[in-house]
Amino acid sequence: MYEVPYDKKSIEQDKYEFKIGAKTYKVRRAKHLSGNEAMAVADRQDLEAMYDLFGERGTPIGDIVREIPVSMFNDLLEDWAKSDGISLGEFLAS
Repeated sequence: MYEVPYDKKSIEQDKYEFKIGAKTYKVRRAKHLSGNEAMAVADRQDLEAMYDLFGERGTPIGDIVREIPVSMFNDLLEDWAKSDGISLGEFLAS
């Protein structure tokens, strides 16, 4: 039987970094998404769910990604996924 490895420590240490203005932010990498989160990104229908991947509303990171133009957020989202070798369209197949 295959046992799915789970190491929360490595997930917490393995972050995607990006900059908005002079500030650097760190978020969970695309490869660490749950199946439900991956489907939300792949569908691209639930914009709030996509923003929540970076941070919930009311948190510093969640608020800053909601303040940038949608086109810039889309570029950020694409780069975040691409940094793990994933195209956003592949999330459903994963």
